[in-house]
Amino acid sequence: MRFNREFRLKQHMKSHDIKVFECDICKKTFNRHDNLNQHKKTHSVNTPSKCKNPLTMRDVFSTHTITPTDITAGDLSLFLEEARPKIFDVLKEKIELYTGVKWYIIVKVCLSREDFVGDSEFIHPFFRSCVATEINSSEISHNIDVAFTKVSNTFEEFMELGSNFELEYIEHLEVKMATYKPLTR
Repeated sequence: MRFNREFRLKQHMKSHDIKVFECDICKKTFNRHDNLNQHKKTHSVNTPSKCKNPLTMRDVFSTHTITPTDITAGDLSLFLEEARPKIFDVLKEKIELYTGVKWYIIVKVCLSREDFVGDSEFIHPFFRSCVATEINSSEISHNIDVAFTKVSNTFEEFMELGSNFELEYIEHLEVKMATYKPLTR
């Protein structure tokens, strides 16, 4: 790996250090203080004071992150099947809490290839599904299948376009959700 600035190399080297910064709310650890500060923002609650029916941003938008096991980290289809019941449970819970939910998934991976000098080059792209809307749990399984197909097809298309990248590992999957209230007449 090459770095065009010395501080980027130092920053990268810190990623190999022991994680020493811990979130006091959820106990997640980070190897850099700025990453901890960014993470803490996910716990903040901003409620408008003038609203008669206050909702926090966490009530409207939320993200659920699923990380692969050592066994599934190198195979996208295995990982998606491992994540399926977790995604189903999260969506079902949200639907029960609210009238409905709009959601999509993002899968972040690490890809590598050898550059023209022989050094390894790494990228960390995201592969995203389309948005689905759920107002009851009857369509969740079907919509998960549609989301998985979209992510898998996009991933395969990227890999086949002559990029010469190979999958190193899957970093995580995020289920991005927003509450949904259908219009009533």
